[in-house]
Amino acid sequence: MSEESENQTPKEPLSDFIHLRVHTAYSLLEGALKLGTLMKLCERYRMPAVGMTDTNNMFGAFDMSHECEDHGIQPLIGCQTAVDMGLEDKRFSSAKELTSSDSVVLLVQNQAGYDNMLKLSRKAYMETEPPAKPNVPFSYLKEHSDGLICLTGGCSGPVGRLLLDGKTEKAEEALKMLKSAFGNRLYVELQRHGLAEEKQIELSADCNNDITALHDPKWTAEALGNILDNAVKYTPVGGKIAVSV
Repeated sequence: MSEESENQTPKEPLSDFIHLRVHTAYSLLEGALKLGTLMKLCERYRMPAVGMTDTNNMFGAFDMSHECEDHGIQPLIGCQTAVDMGLEDKRFSSAKELTSSDSVVLLVQNQAGYDNMLKLSRKAYMETEPPAKPNVPFSYLKEHSDGLICLTGGCSGPVGRLLLDGKTEKAEEALKMLKSAFGNRLYVELQRHGLAEEKQIELSADCNNDITALHDPKWTAEALGNILDNAVKYTPVGGKIAVSV
């Protein structure tokens, strides 16, 4: 062994955890995580790959791929996609309910999946009728599910939200619908931010399905500190600030 080799500090092993669900600054009005910062964090924590799942868009996919290539990190391109499961009668829904949709997280598996992800994103933005926010019908999602991996979305997903509303049968139906579309490419998403509702979903999770543990990062610690410093100044008396990191 050469003297140079003996003096080299051995590299730390690669992390056995990677973030599959990450919101960057391309998640408009949600994320504040810039791609350059994300790459530095992946290198610091020895993550060999990282996901990019911005809300209803793939605006940053091209830049993300190039940044990852430059840093030797595998990009996992995806999208947090709002889906209308069609399980509830919305004729008597409130304005807030009409403008909100449950979301699942989709990760691109191959070229077919990338092409389908583009179609889903276009469908959501170009064909959603106001006042609803961009979303895709479940039937269209199922038709374009080839090459995509689906995570159920945690508390904000159709399965989680229905469980929290006490609609267990509809939650089971939603899970079966997603299973019919994605088969063994469906994963029940569990998150642990210390919230009671996350624990409720975890206890209700169907053990016959594959599960995946995620966080939902949107900021770095430094950016989060700046956000909270500014938010405190404008928070009404008695108001609360809820942050998911």
